[in-house]
Amino acid sequence: MASNYAFWRYVFGPELAGAIFLLAGFVAIRRRLLFNLADVSVLARVFVPVPLAVFGAEHFASANFMKDMVPNWIPGHLFWIYFVGSALFAAAISILTMKYVRLSASLLGLMLFLFVVLLHVPNVIAHPGDRFRWAVAMRDFSFALGAWTLAATQMAEAGTEAGRRAIVACRSLFALVLVFFAFEHLLHPEFTPGVPLPQPMPAWIPMRAVWGYVTGIMLLISGLSLLAGKYARATTTFLGITVTLVVLCINTPMLAVAALPPEITLAVNYVADTMLFAGMIFFVAAAVPLRSRVPELIEAAA
Repeated sequence: MASNYAFWRYVFGPELAGAIFLLAGFVAIRRRLLFNLADVSVLARVFVPVPLAVFGAEHFASANFMKDMVPNWIPGHLFWIYFVGSALFAAAISILTMKYVRLSASLLGLMLFLFVVLLHVPNVIAHPGDRFRWAVAMRDFSFALGAWTLAATQMAEAGTEAGRRAIVACRSLFALVLVFFAFEHLLHPEFTPGVPLPQPMPAWIPMRAVWGYVTGIMLLISGLSLLAGKYARATTTFLGITVTLVVLCINTPMLAVAALPPEITLAVNYVADTMLFAGMIFFVAAAVPLRSRVPELIEAAA
């Protein structure tokens, strides 16, 4: 009985929100979804709104638990949980419909960056030897950079030089996060790939270490390509495809076999987290010119 209550109270809402946005997202991109290297990045318009909606619903369903995450010196803990939940839904709708994207993506990136500064950096400082706290900080930083890349892309498409410069800056920082994640995967391949968080690979997954090594290698290649400005669009797109396969082949089966509400919540979060990472990778890939070169980085920095 308690298990049923916990499911309907805490799990059903986020799952429903994710399912609705997943369906709406594929309907929205159905004419643009061509399975080739040049167009597959459009999946970001699905892979970003879906997790944002899931996390937004979680903020409403589990507000009383999440309010303790707000730093003590900030008043109105419960208000901020509902505010963040509403902001996540607003950003999901904006990106899904591609309306007011420059504003929503800029503010989403700012909010995620504030999470890094206000929540994660103090944790890293307090526990500098905990690699998972570093990973969480880098994860939200990469999400912020992905959102800002989307906003900068909108600016660049409008013909502004500031947008092009912002894209170069964001993707260079994004590349550093990818390299950091790459070494985490190569040193610890026994954990679930994607974002290097403390979830061991399920025993029933075949060739568990191979997933970690392959993901680590792809992260490293993409990060170095983004920094060098060569083959960056192709390698980053392949990285997005790799992380998408992690969602389909590892995270989704984990969700399918989860039984109790805490297990389901954990699996939902891993699906959403890794899907959001894939979506941000695709946004960065789409922002790379078809022929990116080192001189472009030098010009933009000048």
